[in-house]
Amino acid sequence: MPVKGGTKCLVLNARLVWTFASAYRILKDEKYLKLAKRAYDYFCDEFENMLGAAFGLAPAREGLGETQSDAKDLLRNTIVATVNKVYLDRFLEEYQRRREKEHPGTQQKSRK
Repeated sequence: MPVKGGTKCLVLNARLVWTFASAYRILKDEKYLKLAKRAYDYFCDEFENMLGAAFGLAPAREGLGETQSDAKDLLRNTIVATVNKVYLDRFLEEYQRRREKEHPGTQQKSRK
C-alpha cells in the first residue's frame, strides 16, 4: 500500500494503480477503488517530482539521474515529446475557442 512520503519507484506504483483498479472492476469492492485512487495520487505526485528534477525545475534527490543509459535517454526524450504534444494540443484547443468566440459562425476543421 503506498504511503505518502515513502520512497517507492514509479513502476511499482503504476502497477499498484492497475492492480487495484482491476480488482475494483472485477470485484466491485469499494476498498480497491480507494486503494487505486490513493496509489494514483501518489504516482502523480512522485511523477511530478521526478519531472521537476529531470528538467532542473526542482532539486534532484541524491543519486537521481547520476547514471546514464540509453533507456534513460529514451525515457527522457519520450517524456519531452509527450509534454510538448500535450502543450501543443492544449494551445490549439484554446486558440480554436478564442477564434470561435471572436468570429462566431466560422467553423474550422478539427486538428485531431
